[in-house]
Amino acid sequence: MGIDHGYEPDFLVRLNNGSTVVLQIKGFEADQAKAKHGAANRWVEAVNNWGQLGKWAFHLCRNPQLLGKEMEYLARTANPS
Repeated sequence: MGIDHGYEPDFLVRLNNGSTVVLQIKGFEADQAKAKHGAANRWVEAVNNWGQLGKWAFHLCRNPQLLGKEMEYLARTANPS
């Protein structure tokens, strides 16, 4: 069956509002990357449901030139608990 693979995101970003973003920067998303991103989203959902580590989000940036604007948007819209 499948082989376990470790996953390390490109960055963990602490926003000014206190939430943490698991940030992955990818221009092209292969099937293996899609599986990793799905796992990251499930992990973030589980951590948020647990509630002991603050508010987390996963973000996939496809265009690094827009990263600053995307982080500003996340800081405005993410609701830390």
